Amino acid sequence: MFPSSGGVITIPKEISTLKGLADSLGLQFTGDPDYAIRGLRDIEILSEESALEEHYVYFIESKAVLNRHPKAAERGAVLTIPELAEPFTNAILVEKSGARLALIAFLKAFDRTPVFKPGISPKAIVADSARIAPSAVVHAGAVVMADAVVGERCIVYPGVVLEPFAEIGDDTVLFPNAVIGHHCVIGKHCIIHGSTVIGADGFGFYDNPQGRHKIPQIGNVVISDHVEVGASCTIDRAAIESTTIGAYTKIDDQAHIGHNCRVGRSTYIVGNTAVGGSVVIEDGAILSGMVIVKDHLKIAKGSIVLGLSGVAQDTEPGVVYFGTPARPAKQTHRMNAALERLPEMLKKFRELEEKLQAQEAARP
Repeated sequence: MFPSSGGVITIPKEISTLKGLADSLGLQFTGDPDYAIRGLRDIEILSEESALEEHYVYFIESKAVLNRHPKAAERGAVLTIPELAEPFTNAILVEKSGARLALIAFLKAFDRTPVFKPGISPKAIVADSARIAPSAVVHAGAVVMADAVVGERCIVYPGVVLEPFAEIGDDTVLFPNAVIGHHCVIGKHCIIHGSTVIGADGFGFYDNPQGRHKIPQIGNVVISDHVEVGASCTIDRAAIESTTIGAYTKIDDQAHIGHNCRVGRSTYIVGNTAVGGSVVIEDGAILSGMVIVKDHLKIAKGSIVLGLSGVAQDTEPGVVYFGTPARPAKQTHRMNAALERLPEMLKKFRELEEKLQAQEAARP
């Protein structure tokens, strides 16, 4: 971590020059090896007529970005691919196939995420039977209830609640006000962002003439390793077994996963998506923003549902879907194109109808 005071970042000496930064990442550079580096900036926040700010590195991976910022090459430094480097005096070079990984490495080098000393704050509320690894961090205001387990190097931020028998694996981070319900299990290297609730009761009720009866939700939620869940999400516990989230799945903010769902490995679930109960989402599937999935469906392996779609039937592997109800995207686009032509077609139909009526009226 780089210490910060008043918004000013202190850059370690070893990466404070163009050469030092390039060498630390194993990349080549062109320009002044002693050119001072203060940090990273985003070129897209600049106006089209602005030059780059001196002593900052900008990421440029496409000709389109250069075209939008014709004065970008007048000063500053860039991380870019060799074919775009010529106009720039100072450039760190990366092959196109590795550009995004290089950007990730750059961002990590300048990351300001706080680093905390291990330990339990005296202002945390921790049950005697809770088991907390000595390398973990539990902040003030966190609540760790009876028989909960916190693994090695975990970070539990203020306001987090781990209910009885909840378990979080090594190197997992729970951001402020996250709630892990009783008996729920979070794997290793997971990130649960603020105000997310894991293990609320599933939505289960039975109505009869005597009234409305709540169906007990006695299962749990099991989240595998390397999963990230965004802020203000809800993942409901199963009625009997487990609601499961597979390894490396990434869930965006304000998503809802209903009870009994089984989400596979390496899926993406983008913000404001709602998944009904007992849905199976197979490995590698993608649900884009504001998608609604009806309960008891299967989202097949590698299928993609585009944003603002409503899924009302099972999908096929590897197919892209769009619309409400969601259909294969090409079919939906053809239907939408036909709908756009409909007013003109109706106009022509009425004109033909009027001509026919006139011809009929003119007959003896």
